[in-house]
Parts: sequence; structure tokens; C-alpha cells
Amino acid sequence: DPSPSCQAAGEGQEVALRLDRSIQKLPMKQREVLCLVCLEGMALDEVAVALSMPVNSVKTNLQRARKTLRKDLERYEKTMMRELTR
Repeated sequence: DPSPSCQAAGEGQEVALRLDRSIQKLPMKQREVLCLVCLEGMALDEVAVALSMPVNSVKTNLQRARKTLRKDLERYEKTMMRELTR
């Protein structure tokens, strides 16, 4: 059966909610860059024009946003693993 189980679907929704919360906590410039690149599929030079910033600033904001999200999701994963092993 290729469809996800109820548990897997619930876990996916939980992770998606957590990711959304993490994105909302990002500084505005980082959030804008991340959304335009990752969700809208825009190229870095397109984002630079859209946000009136140098391409290097776009790269920096994207890198910082990804790093922050990665850390936040790793913390969340560790917390969930601790709860599951109780």
C-alpha cells in the first residue's frame, strides 16, 4: 500500500507545522529570501532584483535562514526522541 499510514501522515503534519513556526520566527529578510528561493523557485539573481539587494546579501540571508532552520529542527528531533524513549 503506497499511501502513508495515519501515524506517518500525522507525524508529517507535525513536522510541517514545526517548520512553519520556525520559518515565521526568522528575521524578515531571511524569511523573504528563503520563501522566494525555496517555495517560489526563484533564482538568486531574481530574488536580488525583487528585494533590491545584492546577490551576495541574498546568499548570506539564505544561508543563515537554512542554518537556523536546521538547528531548530535538530533540537525538535532530539526533543521528540527523548519523549519517545521515556
